[in-house]
Amino acid sequence: MILNHPGCPIGNTVSKLTRSEAKRQAIVDAARDIFIEKGYGESSMDDIANRANVSKRTVYNHFPGKDALFGSIIEGECDKAMESVAKRMAYCEEDIEGTLREFAARFLDIIYSPDGVKLFRTIVAEADRFPELGTVFFQAGVCPAQFHAQEYIAKMMDQGRLRKDDPEKAATLLFCLIKGDMHYKLLLCFQEEASPEELTALIDDALEMWMRAYAPAS
Repeated sequence: MILNHPGCPIGNTVSKLTRSEAKRQAIVDAARDIFIEKGYGESSMDDIANRANVSKRTVYNHFPGKDALFGSIIEGECDKAMESVAKRMAYCEEDIEGTLREFAARFLDIIYSPDGVKLFRTIVAEADRFPELGTVFFQAGVCPAQFHAQEYIAKMMDQGRLRKDDPEKAATLLFCLIKGDMHYKLLLCFQEEASPEELTALIDDALEMWMRAYAPAS
């Protein structure tokens, strides 16, 4: 109860941090919706502040610009989806195929979700006018995800459980196989969504080819 007393500086700090984080999340949620609705170029910090029901100054207190805000959205989505599998990889989970299967499923959850597809369309459509979008996407989304896979693959190669090769190249190949051609179908509206059965088959085929390519010499 002492922590909630108005005169207690610790209690006040905790309360302020809680309110600050709540406002930050409201800003991120509002920005995600507006970027999808209006596109990156047509979205303004005023729009985001109004949607989040905060002042424009509050938005800038949390994010120096739209690119930082966009990066936070990408980073947050990736962190949320990859948290459990990143822990498995960090502890060198011995079930390689099972670990990579979970990694693939979480990765596809991100890029094949309705919001993920819409955000990627936004990046492609506006990257020419706003090159920072591509940089933000790679730094906040692709690079951390690929780093987790690359680091895990390198450890498995060092232990002799995968064929020794360039782990960066192996991780890149894994990403390409996992994405398949479904990503293009969704981005170009050729197909509205990927069914669970299609995603399972895609992951099965990708891992079968990848594991065969990097199986250790007998």
